[in-house]
Amino acid sequence: MSPPAHVVLVAHGSRDPRSAATVRALARSVAVARPDVVVHDAYLDFDAPRLSTLLLRLRDHHVVVVPLLLSAAYHARTDIPAIVEVARAEGGRVDVAEVLVAPCRGGFELIVSGLRRRLREAVAGPPLEVLDVAGLPVDALVLGAAGTRDPQALASIDEVAAALGRSEGLHCVAGYASGAGRPITDALAYLSARGAQRIGIASYFLAPGLLHDRIVSAKDQLSAVTARGQATCAPITAAPLGDTPEIVAITSRRIDQCLIASEALV
Repeated sequence: MSPPAHVVLVAHGSRDPRSAATVRALARSVAVARPDVVVHDAYLDFDAPRLSTLLLRLRDHHVVVVPLLLSAAYHARTDIPAIVEVARAEGGRVDVAEVLVAPCRGGFELIVSGLRRRLREAVAGPPLEVLDVAGLPVDALVLGAAGTRDPQALASIDEVAAALGRSEGLHCVAGYASGAGRPITDALAYLSARGAQRIGIASYFLAPGLLHDRIVSAKDQLSAVTARGQATCAPITAAPLGDTPEIVAITSRRIDQCLIASEALV
């Protein structure tokens, strides 16, 4: 019987300690869901262990790297592949999974379900056992995201926003804390100008940190915005996705896709 694969869940890392704590909680949840593999957390920057260090430590094992990223932007296309290539050159057997949200490979419907879960928890409070307990007390949605300059990544986030809107029967647009997309304050102002009186902000983040804090603080700036002569209410703001059942399920799916592909090559 072959030894179990080692799964490395790699996040960007942050100076904010809440970020690594959330990633480690997710790693624990994935480990419970997948007792057939050995689960680790790793980081590209700020936190330890760094991905490069951990891959060197695990070079005698089959490793599956799962990027804890919600779009295929710079870190997924450049940083992680470069580190993995070095590990392979040093003798490591390393496979890399898709990012968590890759509609063509699955996980799209799950991410929308996770966003809906967090929005309802913002209203009712966790834990939420039944997703569709009630309609949201909002009339429009913003998908608050970190931001990127990558046009394909921006397009994929817009796709998630549209799917979230369809699932709730509400107008939903993306708003960003940084990067080239529409700033979160502009997204809120846009919906307010179209008549929205109670806006919900879905957090397209895995963990809290500086950029998520910008999304949260944007709601305080909305009080000065008026729509049709009436002040818009402060938005309902959801928590990051963290270790929701949907994120655990997507991560498990990415692990399986890598393991099946690896077995097919043997």
